[in-house]
Amino acid sequence: MMTVDTDDNNRNEDHMDQDDLIHSTTTESELEKHEDNLQGWMEHTCGAPMHRGRCQRCKDYILHLNPDNEAFKEFVLRKRILEMDKAMKTLTTKTEKLQTDIRCLEDSVKKERALMRKYKAERNALQDELDEIKAELEDALDDVDHYQDDIADLERDSATFKKRYQLLGELITKATSTSTTEPNVDTTNVSTDVVTNSNLDDRDTVVTEAGVPLSE
Repeated sequence: MMTVDTDDNNRNEDHMDQDDLIHSTTTESELEKHEDNLQGWMEHTCGAPMHRGRCQRCKDYILHLNPDNEAFKEFVLRKRILEMDKAMKTLTTKTEKLQTDIRCLEDSVKKERALMRKYKAERNALQDELDEIKAELEDALDDVDHYQDDIADLERDSATFKKRYQLLGELITKATSTSTTEPNVDTTNVSTDVVTNSNLDDRDTVVTEAGVPLSE
């Protein structure tokens, strides 16, 4: 790694090119805190900490870090490890959250399946009841058909009875009217003479004045 002496007045800590500095930190929190701040704590090639681009031990400024320098390689590797560790922690957190969500979903699925089984059993029970009601309804319809046939027979019997009753009434009326209009026999001129055996000697039949024959 290239360094300059403190006698070099061409550069100072206020005019250092930030592109010539590589930010380094030993902890993740400091890395996050000084990610965009090149004036945070850094490490010199000697391993001593640096502040504002100056080694606290050697009092040197870092103008350029050689990529082939082992300290630089270690710095880059450490930074990558920290970044990977941070990413791993984030991934672990997300994985745990996903696992929690998956468990919640599994529990929800189990509950939904239990409800589906319950609803299916209730639906089957309702379907059985519906089938029974349909069967009873069909039987009732059959009974209604039989009742309608019986009602039709009763109506026919009633009509026949009414006709017979009407005919009987007509016959009774006719018979009654005939008996009430029959002519009376006038008996005012009928002889009341007693017919004796002596009177019957000469003839076999005695005819009354009304013309009605009297027989023995």
